[in-house]
Amino acid sequence: MEAPYNRARIMARPAGQIVQRGARLWLVRIFLGRDPSSGRRKYHNKSVRGTKRDAQQYLTGAVRANGPIHPRRAALGAPAGSQVATARLQSG
Repeated sequence: MEAPYNRARIMARPAGQIVQRGARLWLVRIFLGRDPSSGRRKYHNKSVRGTKRDAQQYLTGAVRANGPIHPRRAALGAPAGSQVATARLQSG
């Protein structure tokens, strides 16, 4: 017998968060991994003025430009691109 369809196993995790902060103001947060010394989560935060679509475009562009960030690998301390992505996002 085949296992039941599980949508959660098939769909990818979101690349970041978009939070409405005002009438036309959105906060875009991208997880960068964990700080190796303290274990605290690190995020890139950016306020985007405009529509939610503008915020989504910024999020998509930032993730594509910096490569995928794998939260599980970053949580385990493996570099897996998270250190490179952190440097790129913080410098730009």
